Amino acid sequence: MQSSRRVPWARFGFEGVLIVASILAAFSIDAWWDGRQEARTRMELVSTLKLDFETTRKRLSKSIALADALNERAAGFLKAVGSKEPVELDKLRYSIAGAFTKIDFEPALSAYNSAVATGKIGLVETPALVESIAEFNQALDYYEMHDRIAADIFYLGPIWELRREIGSLRILFRDPITYPDRFRRTDEEYRQFLARPMVYAAVEAMLTAQRNNANGLRSMDEAARNVLEELERLH
Repeated sequence: MQSSRRVPWARFGFEGVLIVASILAAFSIDAWWDGRQEARTRMELVSTLKLDFETTRKRLSKSIALADALNERAAGFLKAVGSKEPVELDKLRYSIAGAFTKIDFEPALSAYNSAVATGKIGLVETPALVESIAEFNQALDYYEMHDRIAADIFYLGPIWELRREIGSLRILFRDPITYPDRFRRTDEEYRQFLARPMVYAAVEAMLTAQRNNANGLRSMDEAARNVLEELERLH
């Protein structure tokens, strides 16, 4: 005996629409939540990158000030020994020490390096930011190259030859009482030694490398400023 009951297609159709709508709503909520999480991660990354480059610029400011002061002293020494006018020995010692003092700098880029390693940097990459960071890295490479050159000059180049002759560089810029009696010189001997071409050449070589260091630091600072301006637009 055949059943005369009718299939409720309308009800099934309505329930199907509800199921599809529920699935689509769930996908929409997930997409909205993912987008919100990504936006939050992006803003947090921008904040930490800003902190990196702000700290780096503070360090750059100190290093640039030190570089300018040391280079001015070294240049003053070259001018003094090239002049016929007598200069106080203490001033000569102070000036020449500028050529043999290292210009330290270390960027603070832990958040940036982490973002690059994890791929999160892609969340904030814009053409302007990529270009500014590339300029910063190029300037950092320039600074590090000339820092190595300065170290080579100090340990292997003309300053090593100078050290071999006098025994200790302290003789050039420290109070005589701080180094051994056997290496001490009279004031006149000290002046004559400082006037030698070998001393002038060693100081000039260091000054050239240190000036290039200073140029690298300034280029980094300009690039870091551009990075911060772009990050501020992204905030």
